[in-house]
Amino acid sequence: MNQKLFIKRIFLVFVVVLFIASCAISEKNYESTTIYTSSGIVQGTTKDKVVYWKNNKKNTIKSKIAFMHFGVIPNILITQSVSIKHKWNQEQLCWQPISDEWGNTNQEKFQICGDNTKVIGVEASKIHGKIVAFNTLKKFRIISKEERDSLTFKLRKSYKKIIQGRKFIDVLFKPRKDFVNFNNNLTVCRCENVKVND
Repeated sequence: MNQKLFIKRIFLVFVVVLFIASCAISEKNYESTTIYTSSGIVQGTTKDKVVYWKNNKKNTIKSKIAFMHFGVIPNILITQSVSIKHKWNQEQLCWQPISDEWGNTNQEKFQICGDNTKVIGVEASKIHGKIVAFNTLKKFRIISKEERDSLTFKLRKSYKKIIQGRKFIDVLFKPRKDFVNFNNNLTVCRCENVKVND
């Protein structure tokens, strides 16, 4: 393989890993929108306050933005679109892609890393990304399996140490059932007029 092709492939792998490992944050104005949260019902925001109800009492907080946290789950749009197999995670009440410790999936050409495999946090995600990058080098036959294993030994040890308490966190902060148990008549797709019970 010539050097130019090699550099293009590594760059492509880097871009894909970076894209999949990144997440987008959007800011929205929820004026006149009712949002159910763990702290009560937020009716909307104005330029300088958030109005919400808790225990049938109207409350106001001075703030320009209201953030709702319903739990963190992997974004599976890309992994589903390339037919990577998924499994149901009962602790986090979400689907997650199936991969091994090296980021390998059932699709030979696709590897996943970090929070796209399972939400593991920023430090563990950075380390896992490096582990998957070394596995990519092995897949391209740039390094051997033995070299990959040797070069990632400390990374894998650090990774396991960081995620050792993750199961406890997943169980402790499991999303509330009322966030996933919807009324059967709730419309989930307006375009196709699909309801929950469809």
